[in-house]
Amino acid sequence: VLFRSHHRPTKRKLKKGDLVQIDMGVKVEDYCSDCSRVFFTKKPTKEQKSVFDLLVKIVKETTAMAKPGISNAALDRRACEMLKQEGYEQYFLHSLGHGVGLDVHEGVNLSSRSKSKAFKKVKLLPNEVITTEPGVYFAGKWGMRVEDTIIVRKNGGMRLTKVRY
Repeated sequence: VLFRSHHRPTKRKLKKGDLVQIDMGVKVEDYCSDCSRVFFTKKPTKEQKSVFDLLVKIVKETTAMAKPGISNAALDRRACEMLKQEGYEQYFLHSLGHGVGLDVHEGVNLSSRSKSKAFKKVKLLPNEVITTEPGVYFAGKWGMRVEDTIIVRKNGGMRLTKVRY
């Protein structure tokens, strides 16, 4: 069963224990941002807490790696390595991230697994704005994603998203 990483509206009502995934952004002077957070409606299970902590760790590490000259595929590969170490790589169903600008999805694709013919291994540029958004999705159970908008800097990515984890 394919698990979708984006919600499709239904008439189902939210219940205690459900995970709430909010994907949001704003536009300022025509430029976009992108941010995702997961909220727990009751104390998370050990597995949910473990996955959440791992996703935050991946966001932080790939953000630190986001320097001019690193390849888009290298960032995605590192996220996959971290997920694989914990046994979750097969549940990572979308790209690590994407470029952000006048459109919320533009420019660089951060997935070495992209099926798109448009995917090219490229090096990140100084001041390029991207997202990092690792996610884990279990078909028929639950899924979650943590996403920040960052700017590529010579000392590593600078987080533009100010929403707490």
